[in-house]
This record gives sequence, structure tokens and C-alpha cells, in this order.
Amino acid sequence: MPTHLTRRDILKLVGGSAVGFFFTPVPWKLLDDTSIWTQNWSKIPPLPRGERTTRYSACTLCPGGCAVRAQLVGPMPYSLRGVSGHPVSRGFLCAVGLAGHHMAFHPLRLASPVRVDGAGDEAKVVPISADAAMRMAAAKIREGNGSVALLDCQPGRAVSAYYEDLARMIENGLYVTAASREDSTLQALRSMIGEESAPLGFDFENTSMILSFGAPLLDGWGSPGRLERLLKGKPDRSVRFVQVEHRQSRTALQADLWVPVNPGGERALALSIAHVLLMERPGRRTSATTIADMASYKETVARYTPEAARAESGIEPALVRQVAEELSIAPASIVLSGPDAGGGPMERDTEYAVAGLNLLLGNVGKKGGVVFLHEMPGTAGRSHVVRDIRDVPDHSLNLLIIDPASSGYAVPWKSLERKLCPGTGMVVSLAATMDEIAAHADIVVPAPAPYESLQDVPTQTGASAATFGLSTPLLPADKRSVDPASFVAGVIRLAGFPLPVPQCDDLLKERGRMIHAERRGTIYQPADGSTVRVAELAQFDELWTKLAGAGVWVDDPKEQHEPAEASLGASMLQSRGGPRRADPGLLLIPYGYKRAVSGAAISPILSKLSQESALRPGAGTVALHPVTAALSGVVDAECVLLDTTNGTMKLAVRIDRSVRPGVAEAVAGPIGRHGADIMDLCDVREDGTWRMTNANVRKA
Repeated sequence: MPTHLTRRDILKLVGGSAVGFFFTPVPWKLLDDTSIWTQNWSKIPPLPRGERTTRYSACTLCPGGCAVRAQLVGPMPYSLRGVSGHPVSRGFLCAVGLAGHHMAFHPLRLASPVRVDGAGDEAKVVPISADAAMRMAAAKIREGNGSVALLDCQPGRAVSAYYEDLARMIENGLYVTAASREDSTLQALRSMIGEESAPLGFDFENTSMILSFGAPLLDGWGSPGRLERLLKGKPDRSVRFVQVEHRQSRTALQADLWVPVNPGGERALALSIAHVLLMERPGRRTSATTIADMASYKETVARYTPEAARAESGIEPALVRQVAEELSIAPASIVLSGPDAGGGPMERDTEYAVAGLNLLLGNVGKKGGVVFLHEMPGTAGRSHVVRDIRDVPDHSLNLLIIDPASSGYAVPWKSLERKLCPGTGMVVSLAATMDEIAAHADIVVPAPAPYESLQDVPTQTGASAATFGLSTPLLPADKRSVDPASFVAGVIRLAGFPLPVPQCDDLLKERGRMIHAERRGTIYQPADGSTVRVAELAQFDELWTKLAGAGVWVDDPKEQHEPAEASLGASMLQSRGGPRRADPGLLLIPYGYKRAVSGAAISPILSKLSQESALRPGAGTVALHPVTAALSGVVDAECVLLDTTNGTMKLAVRIDRSVRPGVAEAVAGPIGRHGADIMDLCDVREDGTWRMTNANVRKA
């Protein structure tokens, strides 16, 4: 990387025309055009001549961990697809995952560690050695002027436990994860029942009703194939699916019922449903759990009659009572919330208001509801204790090290920047490609690309049983990349904490030994679809051989029980008072598609199809209702300026009647050649949310 390259240049590369979006399940529709282009792209390696073979692995582009069947010529994979019958991914592989083997040849692939000299967009980017990068990071630890945090966006892996152990060695060391997680309901419930380390999941397969507050269940949530098969492939419509969402998303369109709540009105709607369950139908409550704060909780929900909450939620009282009635008579139900991939997490009190409905209905510890899982062997008491980076005090981090694993969800740079000590905080990003966060880091260290190294696949969000699998290499290791765990361990050793540096294989094998010692569960083999009980494998080597062949371990279900006591978080819910009206004026609402909120995370070989098909709106446009557009004096396809207190961005108008009046919907992702991102315009509040920002649209 040349020494005259600046941070501005990097941001332009991240948002450049070579980086596009692809969302169609027909990846080779424009094969002829793509072939012409790629023949002139020197970075694409030609396929060698040789024997064609089939190998199995797992995708690590997000925590979904979908199983992969790869076709290879010699040592080079040329085609990826899902594995039919797989117990986790159910044969599904998303559009981004279909091209995961391209990422090793991405034009933004890092070739050397670099440091940034100076400040601002014109800061110079200088190549350095990995040892120099470790020394610089270690020096920040020795300074002791603030906390040190390790940010992990795919918690639950073997390396995650190692990171946690390393953080504990450092005074003021923190192991944290990003806020945009899909298990916000489970995290809230763990706190409510006083079992923060208890692994929980959703028994979707045995439920009769799902009420989702914003979770994109049919747009990549969790392990995508699980809910696609359950909710789209159910011939008898046996599961009633209700989606509460302010946008007419893909999930909302495919739900049995879409409840179009006002932006920010989810809390009021959840509490008005609770009002109906407790005040109007008290005999229908089925939970035997003792609620310690029931009296104060009732005092709160008493103010949220469906009529009183209508101004904030935007939902007619009759529809509120209909949903509450369906929940009360459903034999088993699940209520959950979840963030949009670009829109960010919900407020904490909203998450608690939604999660509490499960306790009111007796859904926790019940088949078809929220179920307890066995602890992952060897991780008892800590595998689910995750500190959210939202809880880290602002301006407290002297060093932030970011693991390369992605959650598939947007992480605005401003949400991390506010945690750093002003003027002295350092960010070290381990990344295979120069993404939007790495472009702001002080030091960037190249990490292995997907399928270049052995990695584990943790239990997927909401799974009803613990799982463990391996993503086995399909490509040769890149000698320029640095193993993330070894790098972090090296930094801590140089900071004065002597410790051995383990190999990734050793961490994974240790977890495998613990699974073998427990003698629970089964191993699924993708090559032939067979399963074998772990108890039948006399030696650990037998289990490891099956895992190394891309097998997946699936734990046995745990016997269920209702929690004896719980809290509904009444004190948190009371902090906002009673129902309130929505904010007036135009609201900017960002949204995105899981695994596609960063241009650096998508194969550029597929950008042409995205641009021509318009199957999904891309970045660079703002969607407005016809009434909103008319009030602003703009028309379809016109270029406009979108203003917030954080800046101005030039976008193209897309008139869409599905967008509610008073809202500007914009896709999260890099825009044009300047690397601008709609996230740059969003307000990241003190609670770490950025779902709504006051905005204005005017003619360019």
C-alpha cells in the first residue's frame, strides 16, 4: 500500500463503483456480461485444469453458519451451494454466501498491516510490520490511561472464550460485543429471570404463534434456512406469524398479519398488549412464575390502554385486542424483538417490554416457547455473559481491538468513536478487507479471508439446542494475513503478561474434547446425511474426524421448567412515563440487509446484477411517500439533498406508497465514489440506538 494513500482515499475505495450489492437467488442470470468483465480483471485467478471434486464447509460471513457444498477444480473452489437436509441451515445459502469464496480476491483485500499518521481525511496511511502493530497496541495497554476492550461480533466461538480470558488478565480489560444482536429478547429474559448465564433459545418448530417486533425473520435472521423452511414452506399454515414493523419489509409482506406500528411505537404497543392480557383478560394468564414487581408493572401498563396508546403506537384498539386474544388462546407462542440490519438496536425499555410478554404468557421454559438449552460443554457460567459495548462508558477506552468476525449488522463508526478517550484512544482493526470501520482505525492488520483458515461455527441465534461445527479451509492460507487470536495474545504478552500463544486448532480441539467427554448429542455428516450419537464414538479422534469433515454436533434437548421467580423490569419501563406522541417532522430511518450493510463484505463480481435488476433498493436512494415528496416539492428519480444535524448527502428520490408519510427510508451501505454512508447522517444516541433521526429533504 503506497505511503501517500490517505484515509479519504480508503473511504472512496470502500464506497467505489467496484463494490456493489447482490440480492437475487439467481446468481448467474447475467453470466455472459459478468464473464466479459472478469476476463479483464487481473485479480480473479483462472481456474486450473484438474480433477473436479466436492468438499464441505460452513460459511462464516455472519453467525448463521450455513453449511456449504463446494465444487472445486484442483485446489480452487468455483461454486458454493447449500447442503440439503442439514439440521442447522436446512439447505439454505444466502446470495452473499453463494459468492463467499470470492472474498479472498476482493479488490479491497489487505496486503500488509498499516498505521494511520495524522488526523482527519488527509491522514497518511503507512505500511508497517505485524510486530510493529503489536508493539504499538501493547504500548497503549502499558499506558494505563483507560480501559482496553476486545470487540467480538460473533460471540460464542472457541476464540471468544479465549478473548474473554485474555481481557480478564488486563486491569480494566473488557470483552464486549456490538449492540446489533439478534438475541436481544433472550438477553432481556436472562436478566429478568436472574439467570444471566443461562443459554436460551426459541422452539419455533413446536410453537403455534410467533409475534415479532421488527425482527427480520424472513430476511436472514439467525440461521436463515430455519425460518424460511418453517414459515414459507408450511403447507397447512400451522404457525400463525404476526409481524409488528414500521416498514413494509420483506418479512412484513410474508407474515400472516402485518401490524404497521409507528416508528418508535413498539414499546407502547407491547405494553398495551400487556394491558389487555392483565386488565381485560386476567383469567387467561398461564404463567406460574412469581413476578416480584407485578404490582408496579400493573401500575405502568394500566396507563397503556389500547385507546391511550394509539397516538404513540398508531394501532387501532381493535387490532391490539385481536393480537392479545390470539396470544392468550395460542397453545404455545413466542414473542420477540430484533434489530433491522441497518436500523440498529431497539431501546432497552422496548426490549424489556416485548420480552416481558413471554413471562406473562408462560412461554419461558415451555415447549413451543422460549426454551432452556444445555450449556455448551466447557463454557458453563460464562458462554452467554456478554457485555454490550453500549454499556461501556463514553470516552473511557484507551485501546479498542476489533476481531474480524462480522455480525452481518451495521456498526456505525460514531457508536465506537464516542467510547474512545478523546485524542488518545487507539483502534486496532483486524480485517480481511478494508471495510468502513477499518477505514477509521489507527492500525489495520490483515486477517484471513473466509475459507482460508479453520474456524468454528457457534450455536446460532435462537437455536433450540446447542451446536458446534467447523468451517474448514477451501483455499490456501494467505501468508500476508495474521491469525487474530495470535495477534491479540502477542499484544498482551508484549504488554507484560506472559502467556503461551495457542494455535487455533488447539482451541477448537479442546472444545471438541469437552463435547466428547459429555457424551451428549449427535454428529451430522453432510457428505451422506448420516448421523451418529456421540456416545457411540469411543475415541475423541473419531469425533474430530467427523467434525473436520464439516460435520456438525447437535446437542440433546434439555428438560424444561418454568422459572420460579422473575422481574418484568417495571422500574425501567416507568422511566419514560405514559404514552407519548410520535416526534413531528420528517424522520430519517435507515435499514439494510443482513450481510450486505458493508460494501467490503460483498463480492464485487455480483454488483452488475444488483444494479440492473433492482430487485431490492440499493444505497444512494431515499424512499418517500407521494405526500411527503409533494410537500418537499420533489419528484421520482430527482436528485435531492437529505439534511440532518450531522451533514448533508445527495440522493435520488424513489417514490413508494408503502413508505409511511413523514418518513425517509434509506438503505445502509456505501454510496458512490466518495464512500459516504447513510450512517454518517444518523444520530447515535447515548443509549447506542440510531433508528430515527430528524431530517429534511430539499431540491439539490
